[in-house]
Order: sequence, then structure tokens, then C-alpha cells
Amino acid sequence: MSYEEITNWMFKRLSSYQIIGKDAYNKSLNNINNFSNYNGNPEQKIKIIHIAGTNGKGSTSNILHSILQENNLKVGLFTSPHLFDFRERIRINRRLVPKNYVINFIKKNKSYLLNYNLSFFEMTTAMAFDYFYKNKVDIAIIEAGLGGRLDATNIIKPEISVITNISFDHENILGNTIQEIAEEKSGIIKKNVPLVLGDVSKKAESVIIKKAIENSSNIIKIKKEYSLLNNLNLKLVKENYYIALEVIGYLNQKKYNIIYDNIINGIKNFDLNTNFRGRYEVKSNNPKVIFDIAHNLNSFEKLFEKFDFESFENFFLIIGFSDDKNINKILSKIPTHAHCLFCQSKNSRSLKVSKLKTILKKYFFTFKLIKDCKKAYQKALNISNKNDLIIVCGSTFVVAEILQQ
Repeated sequence: MSYEEITNWMFKRLSSYQIIGKDAYNKSLNNINNFSNYNGNPEQKIKIIHIAGTNGKGSTSNILHSILQENNLKVGLFTSPHLFDFRERIRINRRLVPKNYVINFIKKNKSYLLNYNLSFFEMTTAMAFDYFYKNKVDIAIIEAGLGGRLDATNIIKPEISVITNISFDHENILGNTIQEIAEEKSGIIKKNVPLVLGDVSKKAESVIIKKAIENSSNIIKIKKEYSLLNNLNLKLVKENYYIALEVIGYLNQKKYNIIYDNIINGIKNFDLNTNFRGRYEVKSNNPKVIFDIAHNLNSFEKLFEKFDFESFENFFLIIGFSDDKNINKILSKIPTHAHCLFCQSKNSRSLKVSKLKTILKKYFFTFKLIKDCKKAYQKALNISNKNDLIIVCGSTFVVAEILQQ
């Protein structure tokens, strides 16, 4: 089988959370635990940083990945989702997992994967553990996929755990209150393993503190200012750098010897070291076009905070959602002077624009419904001038579809 045939087979095993909701969510870690045992428990033989949270997981993971590379470490990185190529999910330093490795891992284990009905994310997680162990990484950064407590990544005992933040997303699976979501995310806290905690609400913090006390886990809170970051061009949300610096501080206590200059270079060389796309990514300047995978309430709030610093004449928003999002809360944050072009990606999870007609009438921004995302983007380019601002956002699928053209 070719690489394309293998990955297509894997994608067919994606869970249908947006259709079935909680019933599609694996209520135990038995599948991944048993498969890991079958493969010799590679995750037990490598050093790991485990990162969960509603937003900022990918950014924090990639910041750490860049800094640790600059310190001449061999660093594994497992993140999700990908934008263009499945292999973006699994990498060591600047190199994606080879296609042949993906093919061979699936071919070798396909009978097991079918017999025990492993999901796409379970097999991908196991693949990452195996790849990092076989390539003798110095440390691996593992990003949780969904939640934490029942996430396939949660069979590890890391050097340190991270919860970036807690806000509303995937409510149909994780719960409808901040406390319920915090309970799921805090499931990554392990006995005697410290936790770096980002900026969370009091409601979330109380749940996390309780879980940390139960597990004798020391909580390391981020500070509000880090002089090391002064005068640096920070591409991402500041809090994610703060979290990464606290993790680096802890690793240095464990004798990793990550020196000051390499921390600075890791931040400066972020794009080169990570090729991290779709986070306030400026594609052009006349007009200014920005791509951002903001897809829930908290990430939209962060996006529009940055937007306040932009100067422009007209503002165009190309936006499409996944079908499981609480879009009314997000729509209420869109500035009234925005010209919105709503579209839907080709992914089966996308929200159909036909469902938006009635919903949008109560909002004050102007809008058009253009089903095809690429056509919506081209429309914005055609009617904008060089002093305008265009932002593409709403889902990973929308951003990837337009960036690929």
C-alpha cells in the first residue's frame, strides 16, 4: 500500500464526535494501553512533557520544541491536528516522520488495529511513542488530543505536565461547565509529577488544585512578566511563552542545562525550527491577509485582541465553523463593522452555510454566504483594497483549504 492509501485508511477510523457526541468517546484507556503493551511500552522508555488545555497547546508545544532544539537536544513532537500532511503530527526536530515509517508501522500492526478496533488517534499516538523511542529522542513533547483524562496520550508518566488554559470547547463531550471541563483536563495530573498551570479562572483553578493535592503534584503558576522576553518579537499569545519558560525552568532544575542564549534563539528562530502554520500567520500585506485557526470562544477573543493593534480601512472576515461549535457566543464577538463571508470546508465536520441564514439575521455585521471557501477568499481579495484587512479563521479545515490553493 502507498502512503496515500495508508493515511486514507487511517482517516476512515476517525471518531464521529460531532455526530454522535459522547457516545463516540472511548470511555477507557484500555485500547491504547493494550496496544502499547503489545508494542513493548515505548512510552515508558522516553522522557516526556505532557501538555493539555483548551487553547495554546500547539503553540506552547512548538515554543518548547524550538527552544530545546537550539540546546542541541533531539526532541520529539506529537501534536494535532495537521494542516496539510498527516506527518506534521509526528516529528523529531525539523524533520517529519518519514512516509516509509508510517507505511511500515500500519502494515505491521494492521491486523491488531482491526481486531481490536483502535481509533485513528489511538493508533497515531502509539505510532508517535514507537517512533520517538526507536529514534532515541532526548525528550518528547506530547500534546493531548481532546480533554485529558481519557485522551489516548494519558498512559504516560511525564517529567512534567502542563495545562495551558480552560475554556469552552467540545462541550458535547467534555461537559457544559468550566468545572466539568477542568475535571477532564486535570486528568493528566500524575502522582508526584509537577504541573505548570497557565492562566485559568478561579472555578477551573479550584478543580485543578484539588486534583493536584490528591496526587501530591506541585503546581507551578506562570508569572505576569518575564524580562527575558523584553524586546523580542513574539508571534504567539504571550501566556504560551510564559508557560514554556516555566517548563524550561523546571527542566533546568533537573539538569537539562538549557542556556539563556538558546532560549532566546529558540524564540527568534521559531519559524525556522517549527514551520508552525495558521496562528496569526500573515500571508500578504497589500491588503493584509492573516490566517488563524481560532475556532472557539477563547481563541476568538485572543484573535480580536490582536486585531485591535491593526490599522486598516475595511475589515473582511472569511469564516467557517465545525458543526459541534457553540457559534452564537463566537458570533457575538465579531465587530459590527466587519464584512463577513461565511463558507464551509469540504470536511464532513463542517457547519453547512445553509444553517446560518436565520442565525445571522440578529447580528449587526454585514455578511454573505459563499459555500466554497476558496471562492469566498477570492471574493474578499477582489473587493478589498491595499489598505484593508482580511482574516481567515473559524476552523483548521477552512484555513488549510485556503492556504493550500
